[in-house]
Amino acid sequence: MLTDRFSHIGREEEDEDICVRNVTVEKHTKEWVYMLNDFRKGYLAGIIDGEGTLMIRRHRALGSSTGYTYSAFLTIANTELSIIEAVKDMIEAGYICTHKRKNVVQKDCYLFHVTRMKDVYRVLTELQDYFMSKRKQLICKLILEFCESRMSYTNTWKGGRSVYTMREIEIFEEVKKLNKRGV
Repeated sequence: MLTDRFSHIGREEEDEDICVRNVTVEKHTKEWVYMLNDFRKGYLAGIIDGEGTLMIRRHRALGSSTGYTYSAFLTIANTELSIIEAVKDMIEAGYICTHKRKNVVQKDCYLFHVTRMKDVYRVLTELQDYFMSKRKQLICKLILEFCESRMSYTNTWKGGRSVYTMREIEIFEEVKKLNKRGV
């Protein structure tokens, strides 16, 4: 199994980095071990710094008060499937999809997406101190603020409409600006 193949990465005897949780998935309860020591956090942050994207996506939505819905997500792209699978095993969330290249000379690209807000928040909370890029650190901080705001706002649906604060929309614009090339 892939987890066994990468289990040696950053293995240390630190009990505070191991957290056992019960997760209910489709009426089945499975126990999983969420192991992220400092080495693995640095490894994941480096992969995200180099190959990843932290964004807030805007979708058109008829029922929204602004005409849009906003969602935070994390994407990592690489041509090595083993790297993407190792990241997925460490994060224990998200999904992998393949982007087939039309040109036979180019390799297929594998994309790892984390789209559930609670998972994005959990991952970024763990990794926020490990990003090397100042831009990624700022984007991470803004996305964490966006996620905290969305998760704490209990009245998300008002008359069937998704309500966003002005600050949440400002965060979207700031993250969009920071993610532009050449800025």
